[in-house]
Amino acid sequence: ERVIPKAVWDAVCDKETSPDGRLVIGLDVHPDRTSAAIAIADQAGRIELVENRTGVGWVADRVIELALKYGADVVIDSYGPASSMQSEITAGVAKRSITVHAYATRDMQQATAAFYDAVADKRLTIRQHDALDVAAAAARRRQTGDTWLWGRRTQTEDISPLIAATIAYHRATAPNTDELWMTY
Repeated sequence: ERVIPKAVWDAVCDKETSPDGRLVIGLDVHPDRTSAAIAIADQAGRIELVENRTGVGWVADRVIELALKYGADVVIDSYGPASSMQSEITAGVAKRSITVHAYATRDMQQATAAFYDAVADKRLTIRQHDALDVAAAAARRRQTGDTWLWGRRTQTEDISPLIAATIAYHRATAPNTDELWMTY
């Protein structure tokens, strides 16, 4: 059973959407390291899957190239398969003051919930891409405490495009929480 119903997913997809302005790059790698996906998102909630290819040897160089071209920060799941590339990407973009954000489980929970809610409420737009359509259809939930994440372990299809889009969207549209301080 789909987590995101097809009609709901189709309502946020179009063939024309193109992120613009301040961009964020989301990266994810399939757990068996046979493929990887790179998505970009902007503050207005426009998302595009820009790369989805087999293998992972190409990924770090392509992320660095895109980050430098667009001055875009990068976000990865620090506990996911792409985490092994964090050091290389960080070193590749360091001279341009581009940040590589490593999301912990709590961040991934927030990103998944924010993305899911934005799809359900039609507050984002996704450039239609077959790999994203397949990932959205195949995605299942993985419980973590009282919330859930996109579950990778039981998937027969590659959901890395969906995870890359989820974290790019979250980082691009969330307030800069690194600079917020809670006072009591």
